[in-house]
Amino acid sequence: MFNNIYVELFTNFCARVITLLAIAYTLSPSVVQACEKPVYTIGVQAIEYSPHYNFEDKNAASYFSEYVAWLNNNLPCRFIVKPYPIKRLNLLFNQKQVDFIYPDNPNWHDEITAQSRSYSTPLVTALGGTVVKLKDKDIELGDFKRLAFPRGFTPIAWLELQAQYIIEFAETNSAKAALQMVLSSRASGADVEWNVANYLIKVNGLKPMTLGRKLPFTPTKFHLATL
Repeated sequence: MFNNIYVELFTNFCARVITLLAIAYTLSPSVVQACEKPVYTIGVQAIEYSPHYNFEDKNAASYFSEYVAWLNNNLPCRFIVKPYPIKRLNLLFNQKQVDFIYPDNPNWHDEITAQSRSYSTPLVTALGGTVVKLKDKDIELGDFKRLAFPRGFTPIAWLELQAQYIIEFAETNSAKAALQMVLSSRASGADVEWNVANYLIKVNGLKPMTLGRKLPFTPTKFHLATL
């Protein structure tokens, strides 16, 4: 008698387990989704800008890749980095198709746009300056003829000086190309962030260069921003 009751209870228990498993299997996509960490996207510039960031090579080490790894290890959510061309990145961000944008700085926007965004504390400070040959470290603005800079970047500190000193602007395909224009005397200097310039000089075996002492120098903070 006891054995029969035991078998019956066990059979009923198994039936219930099977039923629950069937329900769980049916609902598994939503159940799994509810248990996963929330996912946020960080839209970034699809360029190589080492050592700050490199989104042409996903496996390359950079300041920003280390920061994202820290976020994913320490926060109860997950961040996915998606690179886009600069103009498209800004469009997608304004349309809220990406949750965050990097790098960003309130000084890059008009007052209304800047106030519509929330900014993190600065992740790094970029040392914006004008890279020249060693012999030209004391070049004066009056002797400066042509400025090279990577396409997609705006040499803000030079805009007011361009007309005053009749300086020609030359866009290049990359920061490396801008430096090469200086070394080949096709430009007086390059508007390239100093850490980036040092990195490119080292990995490409370029001749040593320096920052022009009498040329614009604009330290800029890089923020993570969201709407």
